[in-house]
Amino acid sequence: MTPWLRFLTIALKHSLLVTLRSNTSITLQKPSNTTFVTDSRALSLTLDALKRKNFAISTLLRQIWHSHKKFNISKNLRKELKLLNYVFTHPKQFKFESPISHIIPRDFDFTASGDACLDGGCQRSISIFVTS
Repeated sequence: MTPWLRFLTIALKHSLLVTLRSNTSITLQKPSNTTFVTDSRALSLTLDALKRKNFAISTLLRQIWHSHKKFNISKNLRKELKLLNYVFTHPKQFKFESPISHIIPRDFDFTASGDACLDGGCQRSISIFVTS
């Protein structure tokens, strides 16, 4: 993935997480989910308690993800979606490739050696081997 697209997807993830957090608070405050919330916070290590906890967590997460509550698109998310739409509609302008030259093994063009002198100009020897 290209580095610029990676940073854009981080911004999109943040906008979606804000929405999921509000879905979470709405789901956990429903009176019909009180038993699931208490079961999901159980600390017992018995097999039956762990099964109840896993079932409660999966039920709550399913309700959070499949919520039908509508949210307004924030200004930041709208800008990010417009930018993504522009990027995907102009593929010749934005390249989705990244260089792979760091993967290819090569011989070094030169070697340099020096000491750890704090004065900065105390290098004893520098040898340069240029290969063509």
